[in-house]
Amino acid sequence: MRRGDAPLPASVESLDSLIAAQEGLEIDRLAGGFYVLLPPAGSNSFATKDPYRGKAFDRAAYVYAERDGYLRRATVIHHHPDDRAWAQKLARLSARLIRLSRDRFGRWPTFQNGGDEARVWMFRDPVGGAAGGETRGGQVYIYDTATNSPPLEWVRTLCHEWGHLTLPAARGFTEPENDAGGMVGERLFLAWLLADKTGGPDDGTRRPDLTMYCQRQ
Repeated sequence: MRRGDAPLPASVESLDSLIAAQEGLEIDRLAGGFYVLLPPAGSNSFATKDPYRGKAFDRAAYVYAERDGYLRRATVIHHHPDDRAWAQKLARLSARLIRLSRDRFGRWPTFQNGGDEARVWMFRDPVGGAAGGETRGGQVYIYDTATNSPPLEWVRTLCHEWGHLTLPAARGFTEPENDAGGMVGERLFLAWLLADKTGGPDDGTRRPDLTMYCQRQ
């Protein structure tokens, strides 16, 4: 395996193939043919650096989706060992956002970089003195994960960046951002999440939080 490769393949014929690729995987079976796979805590089977800041990561959570007769990797969440639990929740949430986009738009989302999968990088420290996140070149960055933020802030941040990543939006603004996709994503995706009655494991969303956000916005 080359340095920078993910330890799990981009496409496989079945879930059994993924299980055979690495022992001890924690597997979530989600609605709509999606799966979240989390290597066992303490595993350290690959190394890669994010393309923007060059920070090294050696752990990740994965989302796979049933598509065209295969299981295809849809999201990779690169994280620090201490962020394992939230990486798993954000992987579940990204799977849900992909499913809702597919079902409501009638097609798979198109990522900003034109690729077939999303990459999310979770930084423990604030970058440039700020928390929150940003999207650059098809890569989503979430900062200051060491801070004990409320669940809604995690969800709102990913939905905001997911808007930049997947939604065509007006550009050329000066404030608060050049690209309106983030604000559109927040309002659209959190409303979808509130309306979605599909059950599943904890992805950080809570109905009272979603209700409060949607009422305020």
